[in-house]
Amino acid sequence: MMPNWRSQRGDGKVGCIVSIAMMAAFVYLAVKCVPVYLAKIEFEEELARVVSQAGAQALSPQALDKNVERIAELHEFEIVPGTLNSKRRPSISGPPKMQLDVSYFRSVEFPGYTHRFEFNAKASTYVGRL
Repeated sequence: MMPNWRSQRGDGKVGCIVSIAMMAAFVYLAVKCVPVYLAKIEFEEELARVVSQAGAQALSPQALDKNVERIAELHEFEIVPGTLNSKRRPSISGPPKMQLDVSYFRSVEFPGYTHRFEFNAKASTYVGRL
């Protein structure tokens, strides 16, 4: 015997609407959050390159700090005040090292809420040319 489809109340339609609303919310979150993480990856790759160049050119930690601040502005990140630490450290064996440690963030607004994505990056390289 065939089921009588006309006697159903429409419960399937409510489930479909809820599923579509959940998918729309997921897509909205992805559109807002994924660019932040992609920018984070690009920013950290750029940091590694800049630290390596600073080591090869024997730049001062102050010059490295200025480069990092410029890159952070380019990628729309804000550096947490007091967390940009670049140092030149002597090594027991071999050439000295240039080290960088920085905490940074980007705020993203959602309806009724602003989320602050916070990250920390570290990079180091030897000072001098090979």
